[in-house]
Amino acid sequence: MEQLLIQYKNILSDYITNRKEQNLYIGQNCVRQLITKNVAPEDVINIHRKAVKDIYTELP
Repeated sequence: MEQLLIQYKNILSDYITNRKEQNLYIGQNCVRQLITKNVAPEDVINIHRKAVKDIYTELP
């Protein structure tokens, strides 16, 4: 699961930095692959939440 977090965090960080639509599609495809691999929706949200917390360390 840690590898998924690192991969997703990189995708999210690239999107935040560049704001390119291509990065958005890469993120969508990543999440779709997680769902097709039977990763629970709660885990997908958890990965996103952790990635955001790592990127924006000043958030409460």
